[in-house]
Amino acid sequence: MQHFPSHLGLALVLALAALPAQAAPEGPVERVIDARTLVVAGETVRLFGILVLGLDEICEAGGKPYPCGRIARTGLMDLVAGAEVSCDLVSGEGTTPLVARCRAGGFDLSANMVHTGWALADRRAGTAFVAIEEKARAAGRGLWRGTFTPPAEWRDGSGESGGETP
Repeated sequence: MQHFPSHLGLALVLALAALPAQAAPEGPVERVIDARTLVVAGETVRLFGILVLGLDEICEAGGKPYPCGRIARTGLMDLVAGAEVSCDLVSGEGTTPLVARCRAGGFDLSANMVHTGWALADRRAGTAFVAIEEKARAAGRGLWRGTFTPPAEWRDGSGESGGETP
């Protein structure tokens, strides 16, 4: 068995540590693309841990259709209006968009989007927002005031607009 000289291992670790890491974006929001994607400091950032409807998604509440995808985007716009946003990267370097946990005014944007009912907890990313989603659903906030097609179904075309959520 060959052994790697320890001084070479240390040199490799130090060399990798010296490589410039991608900085987490901070600053005012330049643009809100959809209910989980925004541009901060010139970087497109997707909020970690949530699922959202597409901009063109139509939901139903009180027997009437409404543009819930666009309203959800407006919800994120409201949360970041006039605020400095700071993000901690979750995705590795080179991914586009960056995936991050972001805060505005000290509040987690993903948690707030789920709290207001305009986003769903992404259970593939963990359970951090599941209880918040359940409270939003029970209170009938945002998407939960009516019916909608879950994001995965809407995107792959297998669901019908305005369908019941599971």
